[in-house]
Amino acid sequence: MAEDLAFHHAIAQAIVTALGRPLLTTSAIAPGAEAACRDAVARSFEAFGALHGLVNNAGVNDGVGLDASREAFLGSLERNLTHCYVMAQLCVPHLRAT
Repeated sequence: MAEDLAFHHAIAQAIVTALGRPLLTTSAIAPGAEAACRDAVARSFEAFGALHGLVNNAGVNDGVGLDASREAFLGSLERNLTHCYVMAQLCVPHLRAT
């Protein structure tokens, strides 16, 4: 996991260097951590004064397929999708303003 984070941060840094523009990244927001989502959006807005986009690149292949129980499926949604919805919902007012 640490190697993956280092790899992704290196890619983000390469993008910053190539674009010549600042970029703020967050990573590893735990499922159900809406406070962490709020913090990420607030830090981004504070750093840049506006939001122009959101990349919700999250989720893991947890192996939950059609043979899994309803509970396992709902757990997979919580782990892989809910925080993406929360981030988008929190960003909408800022995105509309730009």
